[in-house]
Amino acid sequence: MLIAVGDYTGPVTGSMTPAMKTSVENFQKANVLNPDGDPGPLTRAKLFAAYMLYLWPSKIAPTDFSAKGADPGLKGDVQGCGEFNPIMVFSKSELASLPKDRRDEENSANRRVMVLLFRPGSVVPPDKWPCPKIGEGTAGCKKRFWSDGEKRRSNQALRREFPITKDTLACRFYDRMVSSSPCEGVVPDVAVLLMLTKLDDHFCPKQEKLDTTYRIKGLSSKSVTDGIGNFESGLESKKQQMSGRSAAR
Repeated sequence: MLIAVGDYTGPVTGSMTPAMKTSVENFQKANVLNPDGDPGPLTRAKLFAAYMLYLWPSKIAPTDFSAKGADPGLKGDVQGCGEFNPIMVFSKSELASLPKDRRDEENSANRRVMVLLFRPGSVVPPDKWPCPKIGEGTAGCKKRFWSDGEKRRSNQALRREFPITKDTLACRFYDRMVSSSPCEGVVPDVAVLLMLTKLDDHFCPKQEKLDTTYRIKGLSSKSVTDGIGNFESGLESKKQQMSGRSAAR
């Protein structure tokens, strides 16, 4: 945050380095706070507010959220469940061998703020929202876990990243909301429509219901054409991102 709204230019380590402390002091001076270099509650409040304006310059009203600010505890509007839903989980060997500064740097992927956008006009009654309010404890969260939720977020033999393995989120409710979201690093699969524009009349006299095998930049697939030679297939975008229409000649 200090990189965005302060003057910090060093590496993100998760530790209070001398350079970080100096940047905190400078931020405090600029915001009429006691320049002691300690990012306490008053400093964090100013810093968070400045960072939110940096991310979204327009002020958002409570009625802009999914539950319209109907609940004093922000139920249905704000959640604090990142602890249970990492998008990257170290392997056991990485956890044991990586230096702390390296772990802190790579773990930055899990220190995130998500804003989920729903269709305009969507309203969530707070009493229907399955997640607990912030400050109510985690028991309500765990009721929404997958049956293997604790295993999903625990360190295992291999490193796991949600966009690839899709098995790091403990909460099934959150998982279902973001399983295809680019916000969590997942690029949705792309349906590609191809059309056969030239066929050999001797070996293939018609286009309808033609079994077709094709390769696009190293990706192979099979499909059956319709009556005019079109065939559609979904290609996994984590291997290759594609969009629009392509022609196979």
